[in-house]
Amino acid sequence: MRLFLIFCIPLFFLSISINAQSVFDSIVIKNTNSYLPNSKITYAYNYCDKNLNKSPHQVYLLLIGIEEYLYQNLNLKRWCEYHYHLANYYFVSEMFDSAYSSYNDALEQQFSLTNEQLAKIHINLSFVNLLNGKVKDAKQNLLTSAAFVKTENNAFLKGMQYQQQALINAYEENYPLASSLYQKAIAQYQEENDSTQVGSVYCDIALLYSKIGNHPLAIDYLEKAETIFNKLDNKRYLASNQLKIGDTYINATKYHKALKSLDVAERLFIIFNDQKNLAKTYSLKGKTFDKLRDYTQSLSYLNKALELMISQNNKSGETITLLLLGDLYTDMVRIPKAQHFYTKSLQLVIDPSIKLELYEKLSNNYSKIGDYYKAYKYQILYNGLQKNILTEINRIHAERLTRRISEELTNHENEKRILQTELSILMEGKKERITFFQVMILGQILVIGILIFIIIRFKKRSKHAQSMIIKTVNNQRSQLQKSNAEFNKLKKTSERVINIATKNMWEPFWVLERLSNQMADSNDDESIELEGSTHDNDQLIMARNLLENVLHWAKNQQKSIEYHPELLAVNDLLNSILKTQKLRAAAKKINITYKQQGISYVYTDKATTKVALRNIIENAIKFSTIKGKILITVQNQGNSTEITIHDDGVGMTKDQINSLFSTQSPYLASGTHGEKGVGLGLSLSKEFIERNSGKLAINSSIALGTTVSIILPSKPNS
Repeated sequence: MRLFLIFCIPLFFLSISINAQSVFDSIVIKNTNSYLPNSKITYAYNYCDKNLNKSPHQVYLLLIGIEEYLYQNLNLKRWCEYHYHLANYYFVSEMFDSAYSSYNDALEQQFSLTNEQLAKIHINLSFVNLLNGKVKDAKQNLLTSAAFVKTENNAFLKGMQYQQQALINAYEENYPLASSLYQKAIAQYQEENDSTQVGSVYCDIALLYSKIGNHPLAIDYLEKAETIFNKLDNKRYLASNQLKIGDTYINATKYHKALKSLDVAERLFIIFNDQKNLAKTYSLKGKTFDKLRDYTQSLSYLNKALELMISQNNKSGETITLLLLGDLYTDMVRIPKAQHFYTKSLQLVIDPSIKLELYEKLSNNYSKIGDYYKAYKYQILYNGLQKNILTEINRIHAERLTRRISEELTNHENEKRILQTELSILMEGKKERITFFQVMILGQILVIGILIFIIIRFKKRSKHAQSMIIKTVNNQRSQLQKSNAEFNKLKKTSERVINIATKNMWEPFWVLERLSNQMADSNDDESIELEGSTHDNDQLIMARNLLENVLHWAKNQQKSIEYHPELLAVNDLLNSILKTQKLRAAAKKINITYKQQGISYVYTDKATTKVALRNIIENAIKFSTIKGKILITVQNQGNSTEITIHDDGVGMTKDQINSLFSTQSPYLASGTHGEKGVGLGLSLSKEFIERNSGKLAINSSIALGTTVSIILPSKPNS
């Protein structure tokens, strides 16, 4: 195998060199026999300019031939042009790191480059810097290019400049200005009859509309670009455009249309051997088949995409593909496998928004498999990262607003100076031309009055602008302080809940240990009677309910609970809850009576309604004395149903009732048998009832018991 590689690798590079030489001979030498060496190179570079978009691979082979020719003729002055054209090839092939390096090589020897070429270099460097998130460098490159564009009366260069300026504004979410600049770019390209660039601008506009969620308009612009590329018979641009159409259809949830476009893109990328875009196509097809529940096809395409991403060392593409594999296995309900891919994606991810999405998916999946500790851990990570992102967004918006106001102030000052200059020129001219002294004085007074009016007006506008800056900064500061206060409040509440929950979780584990020891000590093969089994079961049920309340509370804080209302029979709902509380009630010899007038229904979300009712019934048992009574009644009230739960337990004072729903200092009390809680049950119940369009009221007296009334809708839209 080693000998095979030793012989084959040199042969491979030799074959490229031979192909490059043959391309150079057939294009340059054959058509320039009578030319001097310098003219031959000029002919070759002109060929590269004209055919780069149509035949990039042939241009690449020609450039290798040019490189060998330059070495043979020792023409060092033309090397910077070689680096320039090689960078253009890398740029068109989307090999942006290589393009960046070659453009900088060309700038180091820029003595033989034209102003047009220098302008293109800086505009393309601006694009690469923006792609890497270096907005400041991108703006500086564009500013440098403007100096070269001014020296050339070239509509194409102006179009490139407008297009890049639009991309920067779109990146900064200044969409109206970006749209206006795109239209200016189109006008410049149409003046040069450059349809290819018009099509590329249509693709950029489509990306802008897709970003703001207007998918139909995005598709419309992509179809316009497709028409142009078909007329030009430019298959490479057509393939890239079909990929963008497929991606947009996926975002618009039109999956079958997306597959048609992606199939076309796949065939064309295979023909051109474009492995990078082929990997993107496989990834999008895998995502689409997942949405269509065709898991076999989805897995096949995602594995192909991952293999290509790894072979190209495309870390960002590998991150997205691993995330999509995690989504696929989640949809297949293979949670451990999904967690594996999510974790691998998390190890590679750089983009904070993708990291935030991964934290949420990991938390949800750990919750599904009952690993509440890890679920809560990733929710805390999600919360912290989300706060940092929001803080950064607020800071960026404040900077942008301050910069815009500062620019407006600068413009006002410039206008003021221009007016003052014009006024001084006007005054000098009047002194030379007007001979009548009185008329001259009158004119001066009039002009000075106008000037004073203008200055006063500009001062007022300047003060107003300054006050707007101060007001905006203060608003942003108050928003940040408010966000910090809310975060600290949530952090303190979380720590309190975790501390209480941790302390109360040891008792169930001691119960399990004691039961295990009793079983180990028993020598009988028959089933043994365990002492205190009712109390132990009670402790385990309470522990489970405690964990469930803590998890629901955490999810509710993140607003991640989804509500799916449906028509539920109250009888079935209450019986399922009472069945789980039967042993607890029996331990205190509590008599639970359930009365219902006819068949009653509620139109609510089943999961959250069940948690709310369970917590209220559990509290009634918790604070009832031995041989106490609990009465549950259900009454129909037209468009709503009232559920009343009354116990004759220890009761509460008005102050205790008022502190029930506080998360900062809730009312905490042990039950009549020493049962403990974290103070979340009733607060969570009230929020769930209200989120289901219901109402909860509590009436209680010391030693007389407590009555909890719940009113829930019995029909949709009631």
